[in-house]
Amino acid sequence: MRKKRLTNVSLFSGAFGLDLGLEKAGFETVFCIDTDPVACETIGANRPTVKVIEGSVSEMTGSEILRTCGLKRGEPDLVNGGPPCQSFSTAGKRHSIRDPRGFLVFDFIRLVDEMQPKAFMMENVRGLLSAKVDEKGEAAGDNLVVNQVVEGFKGIGYSVSYRLLNSAEYGVAQKRERVFFIGRRDRRPVAFPETTHAEHPTLTRKKRFRTLGKILEVASGSLEEFTPYSSERLKYLRLVPAGGNWRSLPEEMQKDAMKGGYESEGGKVGYFRRLDPDKPCPTVTTSPTQKATDLCHPYKDRPLSVLECSLVQGFPKKWRFAGNTADKYRQIGNAVPIPLATAVGRAVAESLATEPIGDLDGGHLLKASA
Repeated sequence: MRKKRLTNVSLFSGAFGLDLGLEKAGFETVFCIDTDPVACETIGANRPTVKVIEGSVSEMTGSEILRTCGLKRGEPDLVNGGPPCQSFSTAGKRHSIRDPRGFLVFDFIRLVDEMQPKAFMMENVRGLLSAKVDEKGEAAGDNLVVNQVVEGFKGIGYSVSYRLLNSAEYGVAQKRERVFFIGRRDRRPVAFPETTHAEHPTLTRKKRFRTLGKILEVASGSLEEFTPYSSERLKYLRLVPAGGNWRSLPEEMQKDAMKGGYESEGGKVGYFRRLDPDKPCPTVTTSPTQKATDLCHPYKDRPLSVLECSLVQGFPKKWRFAGNTADKYRQIGNAVPIPLATAVGRAVAESLATEPIGDLDGGHLLKASA
C-alpha cells in the first residue's frame, strides 16, 4: 500500500524551491501563494495541479486558504514559508520591524494560528538573528526580532526551535546560511538534522563538501543563458585566474578597477571574483553580475548561467523558470537550497511519524492514540 504523503501549505512560495525540498521529504504541497506573478507562472508550469494564488499573504486569512485547498482547521501537516527577508539582510540598510516586509514574519505566525497545522517551518536570512525592533540599533534583549518571533510561536501554543544552517553542510554545492524555525502544535520539540558534509571530513563519517566543478559538469553542453558582462568589467576579469578576485590583478590596475571601492573597508572578496571549481559556490544572489558579489565562471568570461545557478541551488535540470533572464536569476537567487529544505523537512516528517499529533476538536487538541 502506498504511504500517505503529508500535506504542505506553502506561503511566500517563490519558485517552489523550499517546496521541492519538502516533496523529497515526503510532503505534498496543496497550496501556494506569492506576490510575484512570474514565480506563480513558474509553479504552474512545473506543478499544474497545485493551487496557486498570486497575492499578498497579509491580505489572506487562514480560513480562506484552507477553503481553497479543501482542508479543515487542524488538518494540514505543515505550513511553511520564507517571509521576504530584505528588511533583515545584513547587506545594505536594515529596517527590521519598521519595514513593512518585516511585519510579514508575524503574518506567517498569524496564519499558523488560524490554520493550526500539526507543524510549521519558517526560514529567513541570518540577519534576522541580530535584527532589532529599533531601526537605530539601540534596542536589545526582548526587542530583538528573533525573540519576538519565538514568543509569537509560543504564544499560539507551538513549540519552537531555531538554528542557523549552512547549506554546504547538507550536500549543497554552495555556502549559504539560512535560519530555520520549526515547531509542533502539541509543544513537543523537533530536533534539527545532523550535518552530512564537511570541508575537511577527517576522522568522521561525513562526506566532503560538494564542489562547483561537479555542478558545471552536469550543466556542460546545455544552453548558456546568462547576462553578459560589460566590456569594462571583462577587461579586468580576463586577468583574474580561477579562485581569484580583484587582488589577483596587477597592483597598478587594482585602484582603477575598484574605483571608489578601493578605499572602502571590508574584505571585498566578491569584487572581480572568478569562482574556484574545487570549492562550493559562494551564495547565489539574485544577480550574478553585481560588483560586490561577482559569480564569474571559473574558465569562461561570463557569469554563471541560469542553469548553473539553478543546479547550484539544487533545482532539477528540467525545472522550467518563467520570465526573462533577469526574472530567472531573481527567482533562483531568492530560493532556498533544495537539499537543505529536504534535510529539515525529513526531520519534521520523522517527528510527526514517531510522535503523531492528535486532531483538533472544537479548537482543542485531542491526545493522539498510542
